[in-house]
Formats: sequence, structure tokens, C-alpha cells
Amino acid sequence: MGYSKMIDYLKMDVEGSEWPSLEAMFKEGFLTKYVKQIGIEYHSYGIKKSPKRFLTILAKLEELGFRKWNVHWNMHCLRKTKNTLSITLCTEVYYVNMNILK
Repeated sequence: MGYSKMIDYLKMDVEGSEWPSLEAMFKEGFLTKYVKQIGIEYHSYGIKKSPKRFLTILAKLEELGFRKWNVHWNMHCLRKTKNTLSITLCTEVYYVNMNILK
């Protein structure tokens, strides 16, 4: 891969491409070697098509030593439902790499 510098904080806001991006980073071993903290804006559209894929990705982050330290809804992704309720399709999740902190 050729990358060798430690990243203190990586922010991912890639409008739905976070899922394939994370899978690629898992394959390369990038996250566990070079990222101390990561903030990811998760987009929930598409999850109904493949919930197992998304759960596998989330479990892999935990398996690699990343622990959530903050979660909140992104209110810029609000959508109205048929019942005029507002829901958000985006969640901001922040992780710390426990392996690097040791």
C-alpha cells in the first residue's frame, strides 16, 4: 500500500460509500495500523437490501479493536415519512482504536 504515517483522526463522510471503503480498508489492514480514531457518517439507505453485510462490517470494526465513544444522529439527513414523522438516514459514530492506545 505504501502508506506509513499515523493518522490521529480520520473523518469519513462519503455519502454511502463508507461501506465499501471500510471493506477495502479492512482488506489492506489500513485501519488497525495507521488510524487512532475514526469518525464515520453512516448512511442507512441500502441496509434493507443486505443487512448481514452491514452488521458484518460493524462487527469487524469491534473485532479490530475499535470502540465507540460517541454516537449521534445527523439531522441534515432528515426525511419525512408518510405519517409526517421525521427520521434521519445518517448517524455519526466515533471510534477509538484501543490497540494503538495500549
